[in-house]
Amino acid sequence: MERDPVSVTPPNPPSGPPVPPPGHPGPPVAGPKGERRGAWGRLFLIAALVGLVSLLGAGAGTYALARNAELGEYTARCGSIRCIPLRPSTLIDALKAKGFTCEEQDGTWRCRLTIAGTEFETYIDGHENLISDFSASVRSDEEETIPAATKSFLLWMGSLPFGDDPATAEEVRGWLNQRFDSGEQSMATIGSYNCELTAEQKRNLRLRIWVRQG
Repeated sequence: MERDPVSVTPPNPPSGPPVPPPGHPGPPVAGPKGERRGAWGRLFLIAALVGLVSLLGAGAGTYALARNAELGEYTARCGSIRCIPLRPSTLIDALKAKGFTCEEQDGTWRCRLTIAGTEFETYIDGHENLISDFSASVRSDEEETIPAATKSFLLWMGSLPFGDDPATAEEVRGWLNQRFDSGEQSMATIGSYNCELTAEQKRNLRLRIWVRQG
């Protein structure tokens, strides 16, 4: 029997340096004095995002998810299709609590935050009060390497659908870590989900995840 997902109250920003969970990159190391301000900005962002990981994961884990026997993985029914078992409002409220600005148009939410010259952006499509499709992108000034903050944000977003399935969440993170530096567009089907990473440019990465129907 399915029940409505519960709401989640976002945590307060952590007061000290974050301790990344297993599978997540550590915070960036500050460079020369001229770069330290930007590095501290990225450090605060990573601290905030890491704080959200366990909370949203725990929230998703409390849902009474319906097991899709045909696909063999956890999803949630939303009308005539299947969705990610997470309310749009849960993610939107958590992002707003961390400084993101969100706006809705025609059922799609767009949330943005810019810190130290790096722009984080998320699009969230809702259907029957659940998330049917979402994407996350990061644009930075880095040309040669992918910043740690970029990886942390996309790894977190990639883990969102799998609060009730740590093994699949780890599989998604492993796939992302392998593809970040590929310099190309990559696609994979993991469990009941389609994952797409666009990584042609290190300064502009985009991740999209949606439920495989059928």
